Amino acid sequence: GRVSRNVDMLDTRQYLDMRYEAIKNDGLSITSRPNYDLQLWDTTKYTDWQKELIGGTAKYTNATASVSGGTGTIQYLVGGTLNRNSNVFPGSFFNKTGNIHFNINANSIDQRFKLSLTGSYAVNDNGIPSKDLTKAALMLAPNAPPLYNEDGTLNWAPNTTGSSSFNNPLGGTVFKEYELAINTLTSNAQISYLIIPGLTIKSSFGYNNIRGNTFYASLPSAYPPEDRSNNGTGRNSEFSNMNSFTWIAEPQLTFNKTLGKISLDVLAGNTFQKDKAEANIVSAEGFINDLLVRNLASATILRGRYDNAIYQYHALFGRLNMIVDRKYILNVTGRRDGSSRFGVNNQFNNFWSVGGAWIFTEEKKLGNNLSFLSFGKIRGSYGTTGSDQIGDYQYVNLYFTPQNQLPYQNTTTLVAGGITNPNLQWEETRKLQGGIDLGLFKDRILLNATYARNRSSNQLIYYVLPTISGVYGLTQNLPATVQNISWEFTLSATPVKTREFNWNCNVNLTIPRNEVIEFPDIENTPYANPESGIIIGQPIGAHPYYHYLGVDPARGLYALSNDNKQPVLGAGPDIGGRNKIISAQPSFYGGIVNTINYKGFSLDFLFQFVRQKGSRAMYFWNEFTPAGAFFDEYSNQPVSVLNRWEKPGNAKQIQKFTTGGFPIVTQSDAYFSYDASYVRLKNVSLSWQIPEKWLRTARLQNGSLYFRGQNLATLSRYSGLDPETQSSTTLPPLQLWTIGFSLVL
Repeated sequence: GRVSRNVDMLDTRQYLDMRYEAIKNDGLSITSRPNYDLQLWDTTKYTDWQKELIGGTAKYTNATASVSGGTGTIQYLVGGTLNRNSNVFPGSFFNKTGNIHFNINANSIDQRFKLSLTGSYAVNDNGIPSKDLTKAALMLAPNAPPLYNEDGTLNWAPNTTGSSSFNNPLGGTVFKEYELAINTLTSNAQISYLIIPGLTIKSSFGYNNIRGNTFYASLPSAYPPEDRSNNGTGRNSEFSNMNSFTWIAEPQLTFNKTLGKISLDVLAGNTFQKDKAEANIVSAEGFINDLLVRNLASATILRGRYDNAIYQYHALFGRLNMIVDRKYILNVTGRRDGSSRFGVNNQFNNFWSVGGAWIFTEEKKLGNNLSFLSFGKIRGSYGTTGSDQIGDYQYVNLYFTPQNQLPYQNTTTLVAGGITNPNLQWEETRKLQGGIDLGLFKDRILLNATYARNRSSNQLIYYVLPTISGVYGLTQNLPATVQNISWEFTLSATPVKTREFNWNCNVNLTIPRNEVIEFPDIENTPYANPESGIIIGQPIGAHPYYHYLGVDPARGLYALSNDNKQPVLGAGPDIGGRNKIISAQPSFYGGIVNTINYKGFSLDFLFQFVRQKGSRAMYFWNEFTPAGAFFDEYSNQPVSVLNRWEKPGNAKQIQKFTTGGFPIVTQSDAYFSYDASYVRLKNVSLSWQIPEKWLRTARLQNGSLYFRGQNLATLSRYSGLDPETQSSTTLPPLQLWTIGFSLVL
């Protein structure tokens, strides 16, 4: 796998010209500040940092084997998988996983008793550092110093005082040890017994256990020389081990019966679930040698922490499904959910739903008059669901032992963990849905259209409080109502179907809309400021921005419109309020899947498409440093900044180069309304089935060769690394190729 596209950044000559021009524009001299890139670093050097830091090839190796067999009453499968992968960053780091799994299905001769057992045990050994080098790859100055000295140590490019002039990005990878080992046990059992015809008792049982150990060590060599005397950036290590388990049991009783033209299906059930997680963490400092960081006895400072959380969930539920004359369908469900994440008075809540459908092609008159219509159904439903997705113990007073404070009278102290809220309640979402399903020409064409409206209220959020309160906030039920509306369309067709050639095409399209429709008393909350991202009548996350007028041709600065629609060059009292509301919500998204089979060949490919807006950070300049400035080594710019203003009368997209300040265009509608739409060839799979004659000769039951690819091509006007993630600091989805084979003995 590799990064599929690069950003065109300035080379050394272009970069230096930009820097000199910025200094001249500001009336400064090169010596007016520590311009290391011009005074200390080699101005003839050029490094393609994208190639150096994220230009490697991630290698993936996967091997799978399984054995299956059985009789008429019992069947089994046992298998195993091994995976090993690296990443695109420099260095030799790997993530290794192994998995053993099994599946057993058994039934009595009369089929009344059935049992299914599944389980797996997985081991994960991850040595890949967590630091992402994408930001450095894009924005390091092209003449930044080499990463290593000649003796193999990290280069910090010291200045005349001995302090570093360069923050080496490999400091967070090469000389910081990281190990993560996780063992995961997953098991599930399903058992059922047919008491009498139509009446079945069944239950499912699940148990999951995760055990993990983490080791992290930071060595002085990972930090600039001037920071190594600080205990916080000296030799230190951290050991942690965690253990969590989840068990769940869900007994059910089902009854189905046909009474004339009425078919009944009734279900009643119960859910019991318990989660427990605990972690022990020990931090150690003060080691005198790099080789001792794993030995806690060699540390001069030790700190410990223990975390423990228990979550319990209980539910009663029931469902009634009725079909009348094979064309009228009624479905009613009800449930009572209980969660330990709420206080005694609010632990339980009731939820329900009602749905109905009409298969109108079962009507004789319609069926006879619409012979091309093989299937037609109109459906609708309305109901409620709940959520308890918050942290544990938010409704009680929590205390913790501070790690960096001296004991009080030789006694450890406890500190309140924040403000509690004993009145927390279940979040509720009311869901309305309607749709139509059509089958045409003996179901060679299938059409589906669905309208969905979800209204979420009593939402559980982290409520921000003023700093005068002494805490950042508390978990609370927000009185706002947020509405999510979507139109979803799917088309499945088989344009060609012959004995040797078959082509199937599936298309899906979703048009989402999100809106805050109600927030009582919002003016008396921290969310009254529109910049909070909550504006009544707008999507969640929408923000107000200034209106952008372009670059002023006389002075070469970005111009914004004030309330009187007059240009203003810079922020200040004359600029007025922000009145352009912009949301990053996509207009629509979807996919196209094609499957083509010809003789022994099979080709599948998926196109993903999204219509959306994004940030123009990598158009105006890199999102951390204005074009021309040198705040740190992350000062390189995309080549688009060369289209800048140079003299009065220029009509340019980029303002003149400058050594400081963040232009106000970052708060304008132009900056956050860039077309980040894209069409991506997301997945491709090509396989060839080995002919039966060859298989018989090799004494094989089955065999195939395959090629698979991911993220193979992207069409987009987005100027950054990836329009999907729209990030300059995280690695984009990699372009992957896989070649393999499958054999059945």
